[in-house]
Amino acid sequence: MKPVKGWKPAFGQCQAAEGQLRNAGVEPGDIFLFFGWFRGVEKTAEGYKYVKRSGDDFYSGNDLQVIYGYMQVGEKITDQEQIRRYYWHPHSS
Repeated sequence: MKPVKGWKPAFGQCQAAEGQLRNAGVEPGDIFLFFGWFRGVEKTAEGYKYVKRSGDDFYSGNDLQVIYGYMQVGEKITDQEQIRRYYWHPHSS
């Protein structure tokens, strides 16, 4: 894939999702946390299966709720001319 000239990270929403962020009062400086449920698996001859709990390793075989990323809002862009600069983003239309 060819790099996009002037690319910079962006998070965009449209329609109902955009309205939800607006109604929640999301502003520069706010932080989004990305989290999920994780559990260890192992590959077997039959496919993948969950790892069973073993020994003193707390993480082995337990369900884990993990924060795996975050994003801090740096700028809100609402001007259509500015939004067009992010033509490569799926919500830039």
